[in-house]
Amino acid sequence: METDQHLFSIYLDDHRAGAAVGQARARWMADRYGADPGFEELIEVCRAIEADVDDLDRLRAQLGVGGGRLKWALALLMERLGRLKPNGRLVRRSPLSRLLEIELLSAGVAAKRALWHATMSAWGTDELAGVDLRRLGDGADEQLECLRRLHDRAAASLGS
Repeated sequence: METDQHLFSIYLDDHRAGAAVGQARARWMADRYGADPGFEELIEVCRAIEADVDDLDRLRAQLGVGGGRLKWALALLMERLGRLKPNGRLVRRSPLSRLLEIELLSAGVAAKRALWHATMSAWGTDELAGVDLRRLGDGADEQLECLRRLHDRAAASLGS
């Protein structure tokens, strides 16, 4: 199947902006919660997300897709502003924050999974420009499963 290169470039730019947000949020969460008992897996999820961003950058470079820096900057600004949301506590961490942040990160990973599957469908292949799209889709599934477990733990901590 042939795809419109210009539209696909825009699609990749949009996902790269989202990936910048996901990567920043994952790093922040790993630093903030990764040492908490039962939440150590956040560190591995963060590393996997960072590796996926590298693969997305490699795919973009191989396809000659550049730009999108303004989208990335705006997306990162919004991510930082999103950290200011009230959590029911003034200065202490709230279990509610961790739960909502895991949900946000899960939504980003689900969007990334959709990117890899849409790319396979658009190009009619499991590998494009040396990037194994099937492996990346499977990796997103594994990340989502890990985030589901972490979400359950975070939800349980609300009742404690």
